[in-house]
Amino acid sequence: MSKPPKSMGSSEWILYKGVASLQQGHVQSNKAAVMSRLEHLDKKDKPEDLPQVSMKLPDTGRIRARYAASVRNLSVSYGDNQVLFDVSLSVESGKRTFLTGGNGTGKSTLIKAILAGAPETFITSEARTAYFSQDQDTLEPDKTVLENVMSGAVQPQHICRAVLSNLCMTGDDMFKPVSVLSGGERVKTALAKVLVSGCNFMILDEPTNHMDVYTMEGLEKLLESYDGTLLAVSHDRTFIRHVGDVVYRVESGFVTLVPAG
Repeated sequence: MSKPPKSMGSSEWILYKGVASLQQGHVQSNKAAVMSRLEHLDKKDKPEDLPQVSMKLPDTGRIRARYAASVRNLSVSYGDNQVLFDVSLSVESGKRTFLTGGNGTGKSTLIKAILAGAPETFITSEARTAYFSQDQDTLEPDKTVLENVMSGAVQPQHICRAVLSNLCMTGDDMFKPVSVLSGGERVKTALAKVLVSGCNFMILDEPTNHMDVYTMEGLEKLLESYDGTLLAVSHDRTFIRHVGDVVYRVESGFVTLVPAG
């Protein structure tokens, strides 16, 4: 303030100016100290953009039947707890179908019933199915990332490495044993193993858990280029909007078809 406000007397104004001047002096002193430190810091260049590895997953041979899988009037209970109530849905061949909904609503239970061949479910005999589990129980801890991905792969090594690169795994990461990987790195490894398996029916249970935005973008591009049939569980709306063709919501044990957008 350059002059005292009407509510402030002259003596109070003089006292206030003294206090304000002292505070301003402290601010200027601190500013000078910070600027001096900045001048002595090493110059840091702006980090380069992550390398872009563009690729399309090799053709897997589309399923000719209209539906890769279907569920008719499926109910599942665990003791007195009923998880699914008379559920019916179809997974159209060549489409990317998503199950979404809150935690504990029965999405994974539905996936496991299909995989287990419950009487109310059907998978066409043409399907070569590969499953990504949240537990990553398909990985061998003592083998490296690349060894795990190559195990059971129908694609050559350079394709396996390109898929891993698209999932933001570096050349050094590929030679780490699985036992030392972080949760996110284990997810990437297990996903890559599924992506190079040559399956034409891919089932993914929460693939984006522990995944950063760059890896998610890489996975989206790979799945968009996938010519097989996809059935995936996810609660990530952006991921579903970018990749999904058909979306079912699982809520309170019931399944309803919702707009994909």
